[in-house]
Amino acid sequence: MLITIILSPMVASTLLLNSPVMLYDLFKDHLKDKNTAAITINIVPKVNGRTVSGTYIVVIHNLTASRYIGHSEITYLKYANLPSKITFKVKRTPIKILSNKTILYEPHEFLVIIANSAKGYLGFKIVEVWVQKPINIVSIEIELKPGKIHTYANNGDSHYLLKVKTKEDIVEPLAERRIEWRKDETQETRTNIQLHSIPDLEVGYFVKENTVLYFESYTSDWYGSLVCPMPDEAEWNSNGKKETYPLEESESPMYLVSNGAKGKLKFDVIYRLEKWWIYFEKGDSYCYYVLYPYEHYGGSGEIWQYVSCNQCEGTPPDYAGCSYGSEGQTLNLDFGSGGPGNVGVKTVIGFSFGYKVFYLSISWYREIEIDRFEIWFKWLKSGTLCRWRHNNDLNSYRAHFAWD
Repeated sequence: MLITIILSPMVASTLLLNSPVMLYDLFKDHLKDKNTAAITINIVPKVNGRTVSGTYIVVIHNLTASRYIGHSEITYLKYANLPSKITFKVKRTPIKILSNKTILYEPHEFLVIIANSAKGYLGFKIVEVWVQKPINIVSIEIELKPGKIHTYANNGDSHYLLKVKTKEDIVEPLAERRIEWRKDETQETRTNIQLHSIPDLEVGYFVKENTVLYFESYTSDWYGSLVCPMPDEAEWNSNGKKETYPLEESESPMYLVSNGAKGKLKFDVIYRLEKWWIYFEKGDSYCYYVLYPYEHYGGSGEIWQYVSCNQCEGTPPDYAGCSYGSEGQTLNLDFGSGGPGNVGVKTVIGFSFGYKVFYLSISWYREIEIDRFEIWFKWLKSGTLCRWRHNNDLNSYRAHFAWD
């Protein structure tokens, strides 16, 4: 799930009306040379497409924090009357200077959870916010699901709760939250990225430092009254896609096919599982799990399924590029900016608690492209080679070839 940042001349006045203290905080940070930004998320709860107003628990996890502190961080925890605008502050981290001298800041990814315990409604959504501006506003609709909040008789296991009071404005007074544990597992994950070769041609791929793939993430149902099932006993729900950075950058082309071999790539992906508790003084307490892709091994790609192709070695389309190359010459095609490109696959996530089957959706779309995924190819003979993207689509992640 990607949300485009919209910033208009009215943004500052909107923030002033909704959160004047936040606007003043940003001004103070600016005077102290602190690079911060305000994020306002307009949350609209829906049931069967219809807006359902009411009082909800709002929990916002900053998933980007896991890159720095080892787990996600709850940056907002309150009761709120929805629909409404939720505003909080984040740090801006520069990650790259673009060719036009613009500083590119690391995007923040948030898992937004809303819950209505009285009706048993629960909803989730991943939101990615590019904090290029000091004030950023996004609007999301979250479809609620019934029967997702489970309560049981109190078994007296109060040791589960770590009661640490907080005076943060973004956390409900006398509300508490803590992560009980987190576990990482590396899983083999299949994709629909394809490498096609033809006779006398070698084909591989490049993954760079900021080549992002998107994999599905999940949150469990909520379980109350201090009783929490094991993760393999919990019911799971999709949050949407989460960005996943490579663990390492490939210095040379990875997984190579040649002489007509064609196949789909699989990658090793590190998934992170977290167990969370939230507790309110008025008596509400809930346990839940969050499962999300953390990093992918960019150099781990291997063929998991060989395929055939009726376009390679055929007549090149009008949009194909053709050029003469000497033996040993190399070029590449890049992919990754345009409309969404998805594929559904089934994978088994195996943690120490057991195994759970998830149906993962993988995409490669990014609103602001940093490093693109590249398909690399090498002439094994001298000649004129034609190459083109599948259906002329930047998100197809498939290139076809033919000798002229």
